Amino acid sequence: MWPAHPHHGGAGDNCPSRSPGGTPRHFVDDLAGAFAEVARVLRPGGRFVLGIGDPDLMRRARMLTDNGFRIRPVAELESALDGAGLPLRNHERVAHSGLGFHLLVSGK
Repeated sequence: MWPAHPHHGGAGDNCPSRSPGGTPRHFVDDLAGAFAEVARVLRPGGRFVLGIGDPDLMRRARMLTDNGFRIRPVAELESALDGAGLPLRNHERVAHSGLGFHLLVSGK
C-alpha cells in the first residue's frame, strides 16, 4: 500500500497508475501523511482504491478492537483522501452474507 515507505525503499514520483489499499491503514498513525505519500507516487490520472470493511460492523468484532485496529469512519477516510489530493471518484457499497464493504476509488 505504501510503496515509498522508508522501511521498504523509495519510489519515484508518478510511478504506479493503480494502487490497491488494504489492511495497513488500520495501523497507521498519520493517515494524512500516508495518503499524501500515495498521492506523491501515483501517476497523474492514476487510481487509488481503498477497500474497507464496514466500520459499524468492524467495531463489533472484538478480535479487531482488542488488537489495535483503528476503525475509522468512512467520512474520515474520504476527507483524508481529499486532503491528500486524491479526490473521491466513486464510493461503492458491497454487501455479501451480511458483511458490508466499501470501495473508495480516488485518484489524481
